[in-house]
Amino acid sequence: MDLGLREDGANYNLGANPLYNNSQNPYDVPPSYITADQIHPRVTEPRAALAYQMGPADSIRFGFGRSVVFANAGTFGTPAALFNYQPFLSVPALDVKGQQFPECGSGTNNTRQTPVYIHGKYEGTSNLFYCQNYAQELYWLYDQFHDAPDVGSIHPVAGQHHRRF
Repeated sequence: MDLGLREDGANYNLGANPLYNNSQNPYDVPPSYITADQIHPRVTEPRAALAYQMGPADSIRFGFGRSVVFANAGTFGTPAALFNYQPFLSVPALDVKGQQFPECGSGTNNTRQTPVYIHGKYEGTSNLFYCQNYAQELYWLYDQFHDAPDVGSIHPVAGQHHRRF
């Protein structure tokens, strides 16, 4: 009989975002999402095996174990990239303050409360912020509609049972 425990883990690093200057939260998610649980997840899984030797050349082995599936580095956080964006840095953003609602950011950061005024009338607050240029606007548009999940929205898939006979 063989019994044991196995610990699986992952160590993710938050990469820089050239279009959003915030090294502590480059993906613009609620700060409560950036926890050790997300950045350095650990899961302990049991395992057991039982072998029966029927004769000098024959045996039967039964094994049981659990495993975990972590998000790979390509889906952790915001792996989005905007290539050749430099020409758009000098193009004004379309979300003009005072005329439209803001369009930049992940939209999930509920700690941000950007006040929104349209033609002088207060419209409330937004989880987004006003873009500095068109390149930033393109980046966040891609992030909001095509690049999910962001940090904090994924957890390891535990409980996958593997049986061998």
